[in-house]
Amino acid sequence: MTHELQCTALVVDDEPAITELLTLILQKENMRVISAHDGLHAIEVLAKEQIDVVLTDIRMNGIDGFDLLEHINETDNTIKVIMVTGYDSYDMVKRALRANAYDYLKKPLDDHAEIVSTVSRAYESVRLTRENSALIESLQASNTKVSAANTRLVQLNKKLGKLANTDSLTLLYNRRYIDDWIQNYAFTNTSKGSSFSILLIDVDHFKFVNKSLGHDGGDKVLRNVASVLKNGNRDSDLIGRYSGEEFIVVMPDTDEAEALEAGERVRAVIEAASTNVSTGSIRITVSVGVASILSTAASSRNTEPTPGEAFFSGRALITQAGKALYTAKDLGRNRVVHYNHIHVTDDISRRTG
Repeated sequence: MTHELQCTALVVDDEPAITELLTLILQKENMRVISAHDGLHAIEVLAKEQIDVVLTDIRMNGIDGFDLLEHINETDNTIKVIMVTGYDSYDMVKRALRANAYDYLKKPLDDHAEIVSTVSRAYESVRLTRENSALIESLQASNTKVSAANTRLVQLNKKLGKLANTDSLTLLYNRRYIDDWIQNYAFTNTSKGSSFSILLIDVDHFKFVNKSLGHDGGDKVLRNVASVLKNGNRDSDLIGRYSGEEFIVVMPDTDEAEALEAGERVRAVIEAASTNVSTGSIRITVSVGVASILSTAASSRNTEPTPGEAFFSGRALITQAGKALYTAKDLGRNRVVHYNHIHVTDDISRRTG
């Protein structure tokens, strides 16, 4: 932590090994850590202590992680809650984020750098939110220095917005923002008969990169990929880090052929680039899954489509891009595959890179 104030984190899990691991990781960053063995114990701690960030398991006897999250939302919604889960389910993640969880961490908790980064960002958000509230109270109590305080409020709100929507490592948009944007776009724009494509990009053999270079080297690789994506796409494209070593490029007004061309361009540039690390330089490759949609209801009969005809599921399109990505990996990696060019079934298995 770089701030003078010390973060106080509450770790809640009924597995002592998990609480001990998280406590050790966070204490190394000079954070104050309190542990609780279940949800009821956590509520008792919250009543006595000023807590900034809570890391809680989802499944616990009695008061589970979602019950604890609801209690915190009702009693002090400035506290940021990070859900720690063994579930690798989009629905579970979606439920946690919709319930106002700040973020989530997946078990096993192997990536200590990610844990520290997530908690640090959560604490920064807590600090800014509480400073924001203090300034509002100050404004209500006195009309002095109104202009300066208002300027600071604007700055704080901008920082809060950026923290909520941005991945701290790559400075790209994060998964939460991308998912919300795609669904909003689906409701408002597909009735115009426009094309829409998604690139899902995964760094090949990234587990080996992390193992051989360490997390610092792995982080450099991810930042390098992010730089290539930012410099190689249009201003209208939305670029994000979707998870670990997975990136997404959302491309409005882009048909299948254009998306394939863009995916191949990204793949080739990344293959040709190199990342400088402590041991020299490394070259990596990526696999790219592509999915596209074209709303044709209006053009086929010269009338406006009904809302049902115009709507598409942004999540379904991401799923299609994911299946195309897994196929690219199955075929040997370092290639671009469009969902429309493969025969897939719902039980296609994901192969890790």
